[in-house]
Amino acid sequence: MNELLDNELIEEKRKFKPIIFIYVTWLLLFLIGSLFKILHWPLSDALIIASSSGFFAYNLFCFTKLKGKNITNNIFLILCLAWFVYLFICGMFGFGIHFYPWVWKVFVSAILVFYLLAYFIYRVRTFKRKGY
Repeated sequence: MNELLDNELIEEKRKFKPIIFIYVTWLLLFLIGSLFKILHWPLSDALIIASSSGFFAYNLFCFTKLKGKNITNNIFLILCLAWFVYLFICGMFGFGIHFYPWVWKVFVSAILVFYLLAYFIYRVRTFKRKGY
């Protein structure tokens, strides 16, 4: 009898799972920015930088929350790091896609902003679940 009551009274802790919708949103923005780059339309650099930094920040946030246990997130994080190195090489030496020198400041600050945004959204959700 006690086992039945114990199961009802114990709250299960929800595990953190990466949200696929966020991945798809950042990747769609990146694809739109790439198409803008191919067509030489304005704001292509801004879309590419914002989407890649947002994707990188969300993957970094998921990596810190999951402690590296999600294989898909680890693969996405490695791809983001490869993109980060590619942007570094393009920005410093002018190979491949041309990015301006100020891109680094914008990219790193956008990563910081998106990471903090994901962290605060996560904290607000956990406070609402706990009933504070």
